[in-house]
Amino acid sequence: IQFQGVNFGDDKRPPSLIYSYEPKTLESMIQNNELTEKQKNKIAVEIVLGMKFIHSRNLVHSNLKPSNILISKDNHVRINDFYLNKIEALKSKDVDSLRYLAPELCENEEQIHLTNKADVYSFGIVLSYLITNKHADEDLKLLCIKAIPYKLYLEVNWVQKLIRRCLYPYPEKRASFDEVLEIMREHNFDLFNDEDSELSQNEQDNLKQEIEKEIMMTEAFEYLHQDE
Repeated sequence: IQFQGVNFGDDKRPPSLIYSYEPKTLESMIQNNELTEKQKNKIAVEIVLGMKFIHSRNLVHSNLKPSNILISKDNHVRINDFYLNKIEALKSKDVDSLRYLAPELCENEEQIHLTNKADVYSFGIVLSYLITNKHADEDLKLLCIKAIPYKLYLEVNWVQKLIRRCLYPYPEKRASFDEVLEIMREHNFDLFNDEDSELSQNEQDNLKQEIEKEIMMTEAFEYLHQDE
């Protein structure tokens, strides 16, 4: 995101950073049915790449959700709104945040042990919503208790398995974002088709080549800026 400026704040206002305006969020684009399957495939990969980079810097987002994933005018992902306070989402009682919160963050706040696997859980919910355009139908009162399993409405078997790996109740058993990317690569980054894909081999190859090129450019940029 292009950096525009900084406000150092005063006695009444906290410091703030000013960035370029991104016109849409993933939430709004899903709600308005603005994304094709191909665009969703690319967005999913860009979220994974962004989270891989965040975790490589030993950071945790802790509030990953569609409304915090900005979409630029050329449909690229900009991950936004990192939570500096790991229990802020709980205190806010915001249903939108609670829906994506990992179960270990719903425990007594004095016992919370935040790891980057909390972001993996959130990504699993984001991915399910991206694919199906709808949230699970659990009782909202149970959202943060996680007393019932998250229901998946997915047609593609490998994607179901991937999301369930992200949603394990035990953080240490969840996939890392490196593993998520490799699983997606094994299936040509196509979230909407299984082994018996309806896409022609040529279409699958083109999709994979486009995404692999973007991954290569992203990783090259990160390598050049690794010491910053």
